[in-house]
Amino acid sequence: MTALVASLALSWCLFTPPVDGPLIRPFAPVGAYGGHWGIDLAVPEGTPVRPIAPGVVSFAGMVAGRASVTIDHGGAVRSSYSYLSSLLKTAGQPVDRATVIGTTGVDRGIPALHLSVRVGALYVDPTQVCSRLTPAEGLALVA
Repeated sequence: MTALVASLALSWCLFTPPVDGPLIRPFAPVGAYGGHWGIDLAVPEGTPVRPIAPGVVSFAGMVAGRASVTIDHGGAVRSSYSYLSSLLKTAGQPVDRATVIGTTGVDRGIPALHLSVRVGALYVDPTQVCSRLTPAEGLALVA
């Protein structure tokens, strides 16, 4: 974990996961544009999604044909939520940890939520800053 991510996690006392579900696809960025720049959590379709921390909705709309919401948490920290089946907030609205920002949808036939976290332009592994994220049974995470 980088010093910046460690500092971020400590200053926010670790973010709260947006849904209660196991990790089914880990953070695995490759090169400038390839790989997986967030994590996927398995949850039933229609599960309410809450932000990992308070902030302001900076984007709510479609990205690559998928409904997504991005929250600006201040201090150059942003979180994004994708594979949504509904968007319940619009850009400019403040949110707290209890606010439902949307509901989960399906990715390639699997009910799930995609979560990414950015500090400035750098994507960081959400499992390093979110407490209580656990892998699905049989999924081995490597450091």
